[in-house]
Amino acid sequence: MKAEVEALQERYLDLKPKMVIGYDRYSMKGLEDKKVRVTVDSNIRYRDYDVELTSGRYGWPLLEDGKVIMEIKVPGQYPQWMADILNKFGLIDQSFSKYGKAYLQTRERLSHTVKS
Repeated sequence: MKAEVEALQERYLDLKPKMVIGYDRYSMKGLEDKKVRVTVDSNIRYRDYDVELTSGRYGWPLLEDGKVIMEIKVPGQYPQWMADILNKFGLIDQSFSKYGKAYLQTRERLSHTVKS
């Protein structure tokens, strides 16, 4: 990751980080079908200050307590067994951007700061 950031900074000379998003990730992949992958991100946090990657794991919470993001990656359609589980628990496909949500929360926080 550090090499990628340095390469971008070299290519775009004035590129500077503006936000850091961190999370704890639990990853799984299918036993029979290795192309099925599921990740669960929890303890998602962000900050728009002290944006060095080496500064530690802290920031404002992105989601309400107890909420997680589950991402399912499969080529094509879900296998039937997975579709059955998702239906059983009422889970539906949704788009979600951690960065987009953090950006909106930062705007909201800053708008309250300016008004105060």
